[in-house]
Formats: sequence, C-alpha cells, structure tokens
Amino acid sequence: MKRSLLFIFGGLGVGAVTALLLAPRSGRETRAAIKSSVAKGEKYIKRQKNEISDAIADTFELGRKAARRTTRACDRLARRTASLPKVFAGAVR
Repeated sequence: MKRSLLFIFGGLGVGAVTALLLAPRSGRETRAAIKSSVAKGEKYIKRQKNEISDAIADTFELGRKAARRTTRACDRLARRTASLPKVFAGAVR
C-alpha cells in the first residue's frame, strides 16, 4: 500500500515538473487564458439559457392557442348538436 502511494505521488510530482518545464506560457498568461475561457463559457451559458427560455415561452404560447382553438371547436360542435332529436341523446352517453 505504501509503495503504491509512493508511485502515485512520485508520478504526480514528475508530471507537475514536466508540465511546468514544457508549459508554452507563463503563469500569468495561463491564468489570463483560463479567465478568458471562463468568461466565454459564462456568456455561452447565458445565451443558451435565454434561447431555451424563449423556446419554452413560444411552445407554451402555441399550446395555449391550440387549447383555445380546441375549446372553440368543442363549443361550436355542442351548439350544432344541441338541436339534434332527443333520440340520439341516450346513445351519446
């Protein structure tokens, strides 16, 4: 177990030193690049949130319009069938 941990930490150390020696940018440049990437990510997420919110609102409005059309159609059908003879009234139940 101790030997495994030694290899793990040794590997991490070698990897960290290698990364520092081979890094194409300074620490300041790397931090600036990370900050820029985070800012771009935030803008992207906000844009996506707005687009999804708009799509949900549009879909909700389409559903509302469809419900209104259906209600009007049912009302028209009820008015048209109200004058049918009472003979059919029992069959509809």
